Amino acid sequence: MANGPEPLSQIFTLAESDGSFVNLETLVDSGTDGSPAPAWITVGPHLAITPAQVQVAADTTGLTPGSYSARIQFTDLKGNSLGSPVVVTLQVTTAPAAFVISPSVVNLSGPISQGYLETGIFLRNTGPGTLAPVSVSVVSGYPWLSTIVPACDTSCAVTVKAAVASLPAGTQNGLLHVTTALGSEDVPVSLFNAAAGPFLQLTPQGLQFDTVENTGLVDSRAISLFNSGNAPANWSASIIAGSTWLSLDTASGVTAPGATTQITATMNSGFMPQGVSGGLIQISATDGSFNPIYVPVILRIEVENTPPVPLLSSAGIVFQTKVGAEGLQTPITLSGATPVSTEFQASAQSSGWLSAGPTRGELTGATPSPINVIETPIGLQTGFYSGLVNFAFGTGALRTFNVGLSVIDPAASCQPQFLYATQTALPDGFATRVGYPTPLEVVLVDDCGNYVSNALVNATFSNGDPDLELQPLGNGQYAATWMPANASDSLPNGVAAVSISGFAPSLPPASQELIGTVTSDTAPSLNPNAVLNNLNPVVGSPLAPGTIVQIYGSSLGTTAGGSIANGQLETSLNGTSVTIGGIAAPLFYTSAGQINAQIPNELQAGQQYQVYATVNGLYTNPLTITTTAVQPGLASFPDGTVIAQDTNYNLISSTNPAHPSEVIILYATGMGATSPPVPTGGVAPASPLSNVTAAPTVTIGTTNAQVLFAGLSPGSVGLYQIDIVIPPGTASGTMPLVVTQNGAASNTVMIPVE
Repeated sequence: MANGPEPLSQIFTLAESDGSFVNLETLVDSGTDGSPAPAWITVGPHLAITPAQVQVAADTTGLTPGSYSARIQFTDLKGNSLGSPVVVTLQVTTAPAAFVISPSVVNLSGPISQGYLETGIFLRNTGPGTLAPVSVSVVSGYPWLSTIVPACDTSCAVTVKAAVASLPAGTQNGLLHVTTALGSEDVPVSLFNAAAGPFLQLTPQGLQFDTVENTGLVDSRAISLFNSGNAPANWSASIIAGSTWLSLDTASGVTAPGATTQITATMNSGFMPQGVSGGLIQISATDGSFNPIYVPVILRIEVENTPPVPLLSSAGIVFQTKVGAEGLQTPITLSGATPVSTEFQASAQSSGWLSAGPTRGELTGATPSPINVIETPIGLQTGFYSGLVNFAFGTGALRTFNVGLSVIDPAASCQPQFLYATQTALPDGFATRVGYPTPLEVVLVDDCGNYVSNALVNATFSNGDPDLELQPLGNGQYAATWMPANASDSLPNGVAAVSISGFAPSLPPASQELIGTVTSDTAPSLNPNAVLNNLNPVVGSPLAPGTIVQIYGSSLGTTAGGSIANGQLETSLNGTSVTIGGIAAPLFYTSAGQINAQIPNELQAGQQYQVYATVNGLYTNPLTITTTAVQPGLASFPDGTVIAQDTNYNLISSTNPAHPSEVIILYATGMGATSPPVPTGGVAPASPLSNVTAAPTVTIGTTNAQVLFAGLSPGSVGLYQIDIVIPPGTASGTMPLVVTQNGAASNTVMIPVE
């Protein structure tokens, strides 16, 4: 784009069909032999050994709109051509000024013991021009809410900080106003301040396994539990679905404050037929100190004779060593879903400090190959070095293992100038599917060799998926789980690019790009921030037990309405169910994109719970909700007019307005506990009436109305009604109406009065 952000780089791989190792040279010209390479293109590495990865980048600085061409040729070291030249075309276009802000709602959660919590707002310029000047003002939430805005141009990472040490445990809400040269936007802030105790963060938040029928493949993934609280987390881990093919290496443990514990999940598909299966791992507190958290697992088994691809036990590593130290090595496992012996090749790309072995061998699904990745830092000075190890099964498939080397000198003074990112969870040449949990992890290191743990990290996706922030795990590690929403088949070359950028104070941003495919699929998944009060759908707002909620996602099931049997609303509709806080939620409605359910009354206020849906045996990604005692929402039409009735049950409208001193009936959700209580999913009785325990205030204009009754509407599930008297002397016209409980206000609706 002319005068806009640079295009994503392109990555392709080279391998010999016979599996041999070839030393190659990369030559770039303008399209004819002997012509110079255009200034806008960069291709590297210049020299490599197959299997190899080649990266092509473009710099559009100073280019006018139009089409530009270049050519890449590969030769052996004697100048003999290797294959056909690769033609590269750069299209430079113009576009209107625009910017993207992510996330649309800031969610902060963590323990009081941390003193403050921190996250980021990421701004990207997607057109020409600059974002500068950028400013962020705190509209509400002062003094606990603050921001740090760095100097920035086409991208910007704004630090959002919450001083939680002086706040009570529970929820807080704030609002930020972001202003740039390209526009402005409000960003709500939702804070959950956890009480003293353990606070677990889990990564990744889902696992996927891929294999082929009758290959005997056994494959493993690591799950990390990070405790950012101030007390030990005593936990147990169990398989609650998929135990015939899924296992864990440990059933219980203790994670100390500030520590991380790893659990290994292993897949053994045995002789299962082609198809897709779902599994679910539950992490629970053995002492009740935290609510259960979940890891959904998806296993896809392809038909026999599907060509295998290299499977790596890890996608990358960062070594840290001292100047003059001896080399280090780490073992990884190379496997493939193949029933027959398959040859592999491995080659390292670096400036000479990296190697891996064996470089050639054979494997089957039942007999993977151990690989040692070795760094030899002899002669290297303080700094950071990047390398790759490429693995190939002939020319059919290639995967890349990312390697970073941090060289430090404790005796020397070093002032960091640059930041480097190494992706360690997703390999180049990745293959994932829509709705499948896909881990992202990056390690940040500066050029003095130090891990950088005070950065903000953001991932962007060329397939149109929303940006995703990676969470800090300590020691320079940041992680998130990507749930792809859009396939890559319509993109150039059918591939999607994932760009992960790190922003650290006083250092230029660092980024790494990965290329792979996202295939269309029907695996169910939930959208971010997708659980909302059905009548007051404010993203990021806490939810009261008993609230009717709408849950958004994709492939969530068929269209169906819930029915009541034996006084209870059913919890499963055509193979779709929802679990909230470990309890089956009653369902009002299901469809492919939306589920309406009730939050169980058994949940406690002031807690965080996970929500997931199950669709025909497959499990969605879990979402975390925060509960509160009350958060009312009033029924209204799309234009904001209240849905209310008079005592004859006629709808209040402009042709049947309310009148001063008249009794009308309002309808609401989220009004909390009642007396007597009604079970989750239960039909509210007509006698005795079930009154709310937190008395509401109903304000029309500036006057409080008399409340005659506030409680569950008889004969309904989860629906409240409020019977009020329109204040005498209320002026004619359309008046604002709001309900408040314990300081929590509903949405404002409009009521016609005459």
